[in-house]
Amino acid sequence: MAPRKRKNDERLRLAEPELSDENEVRFKHGIDLFNKGRYWHAHDAWEEIWRELGDASEDDWEILLRGLIQIAAGLHCLAEGKEDGARGHLKKGVSKLRLRNDPFLGLDFGKMISKIERHSQCPACLMGLVLERTTVTHVT
Repeated sequence: MAPRKRKNDERLRLAEPELSDENEVRFKHGIDLFNKGRYWHAHDAWEEIWRELGDASEDDWEILLRGLIQIAAGLHCLAEGKEDGARGHLKKGVSKLRLRNDPFLGLDFGKMISKIERHSQCPACLMGLVLERTTVTHVT
């Protein structure tokens, strides 16, 4: 069962999670797929992690993972020529990623948000957006 969906205005505990070995592989695989332009597959890889999360406060970071999933869905919509759908997914994804100002699981959300906002009038310019993971997380 999927976790309870957190709301952006909730008081959330957005602590960096310790990913299991399996989820670390899934997360990295999602980044690799994203960077190859296989946005829907990246979405699926991350959703596997998201579905395992629960309702406890240590799972509040699901909202950030959901933001990444929505960004991937938005870029997939762009690839399919669905610009209105893309704009909606990108906007929802950015609103979630804004909840964390510092790097999270090695990703610089601020850099990603900035690029998405710079291209708000030209979403197609976002095709080829690359996620750079700068840190290695501890796994259990």
